[in-house]
Amino acid sequence: MKTLILLQFILSLAIANTNPELTLESYTYLNSEEKNNLFTDYNENFERIKWSKYKDTITELEKLAIMKNVESIGDELAYIWDDTILEGPYSLDGQIKIVIVEVFVKEGQFFGAKAYVTNPAILVDFDDSECSYRRSTDRYEGELCDNYRGEITEWYVVDHFGNLMDTDSYAEFESH
Repeated sequence: MKTLILLQFILSLAIANTNPELTLESYTYLNSEEKNNLFTDYNENFERIKWSKYKDTITELEKLAIMKNVESIGDELAYIWDDTILEGPYSLDGQIKIVIVEVFVKEGQFFGAKAYVTNPAILVDFDDSECSYRRSTDRYEGELCDNYRGEITEWYVVDHFGNLMDTDSYAEFESH
């Protein structure tokens, strides 16, 4: 019985990943793992189009819907940072920025978008005399602050319906 279930699962993945008849309707019947597999970097289910080109080919309403879904997930991810990366020696040092990089399209139909959320941050594992937080400017200031500045960034994929796809990506701090 377990073998039969495993074979059915493998067959459903193969069909989902090679089915040229993939539509938004058939997409809704896929389970979470099948949906995630559609958006992997090694997948050829979709035409991948740069957002800068694609946004000029759709209506303002479509553009707003995509941006709303992407921004909503980006905000959620940045909020989670309080319990993950910001538990370490980092502090946010500016405003959040969400960037849509590319979209996944099949036969003219939008299926999802790849984006990243980023926020300036500072590594706060230093002597206070070198760089300190100024409440009046809501920033870290001092002679050596630039040595500790960078950005926290996390990549993600959002499907047509505003669901976060599992990208195995984690927030990371990159110094400048």
